[in-house]
Amino acid sequence: LKQMNAKLTAELKLLTENLHKALDRANAKSEGKGSKALSKANLKNGNETEIEKAQKQSRGYQKQIANLKLKLDAKSGYEKVIDLENKLKESEMMNRKLESEIKSLTIIQKHQGKEIDRV
Repeated sequence: LKQMNAKLTAELKLLTENLHKALDRANAKSEGKGSKALSKANLKNGNETEIEKAQKQSRGYQKQIANLKLKLDAKSGYEKVIDLENKLKESEMMNRKLESEIKSLTIIQKHQGKEIDRV
């Protein structure tokens, strides 16, 4: 990584020097102030295009983030469904237990009623 970083830094310096040399040559060829303004305008246009590209890329990333959030929400939606199904199963088990308790209490009540009638 350090080697790649050094290599990229050297390339960046070289490209920057070449850019400055090319601008100097372009300025030397055209002697008027209009050409200097023109080269500055070209630089501004270049910067604006870079900015537009960066903004476009940023919008692309924002769309990707939104899509990933939707997928995450959908995944959590599945988890909610699973949780609700688990709660439903627990409620059904509790309902069965309560029904069996009701049956056993009904039987006990009948037996107690018979015992009271005997007495």
